[in-house]
Amino acid sequence: MWWGREDYISDLFNDYVCDVRMQRGSLRVDRFDHPDGCVEYFKEC
Repeated sequence: MWWGREDYISDLFNDYVCDVRMQRGSLRVDRFDHPDGCVEYFKEC
């Protein structure tokens, strides 16, 4: 998962952002009955 890595985010914003603060955490997703439902949801986005 590249988008959640600090070095990737810093490189992505390059010189456009001068101060980046990150905090790792967990997000509970209980919208789907099965993990496959989550996968399909993001495939359709």
